[in-house]
Amino acid sequence: MPNLFGNFDQFTKFCYNFHWSAFPSWVNYLKLIGFVVLVWWGILLIAVIEKRIEDVPNADKLEKWQEVLAKKKYPDKISQLWSEIESRMSSQKSFDWQMALSEVTQEFLEIFRRIKLPEKNVEEKIVTLNQFDFPQANDLLKSYQFSVELLSNPVSEEVDKEKIQKAIGNYRLFFEWLGLVNN
Repeated sequence: MPNLFGNFDQFTKFCYNFHWSAFPSWVNYLKLIGFVVLVWWGILLIAVIEKRIEDVPNADKLEKWQEVLAKKKYPDKISQLWSEIESRMSSQKSFDWQMALSEVTQEFLEIFRRIKLPEKNVEEKIVTLNQFDFPQANDLLKSYQFSVELLSNPVSEEVDKEKIQKAIGNYRLFFEWLGLVNN
């Protein structure tokens, strides 16, 4: 039988790599065409997904985060946490202040895991909040660094209550921005 596609000996040899000997030779062409189409659709799908991720406006991402966190009952959890924080901060013991800061920092990190920003470490993620029109991102970064430094050292009596209150206040602004705490 004459070859319908002309003299494609090299093409035919290439196609034989895509089948078992029990198949007729025309199946080779179908396999090759199917393989090329599958690869092309795979590349196209990846490009569309990446483009879609880039095209989502930051305001829509923020609304989605707020929706997801509301479904997980975070507003109730944060409100309960906040009442505990306020009672700890009214204490005269520096240990209670540090515990309040520790609890707020842990909840902050949990929420950061939920919103899934693309950066690798927490500091980079906090800086990324500038893109989402969070005006106190730099203050939040300083508060996070302060709390990590304070919590990594042993508990001492020489803790400045005002610094802890300022750090907790910056965390509260972040929670309010996400709609988790009512003013």
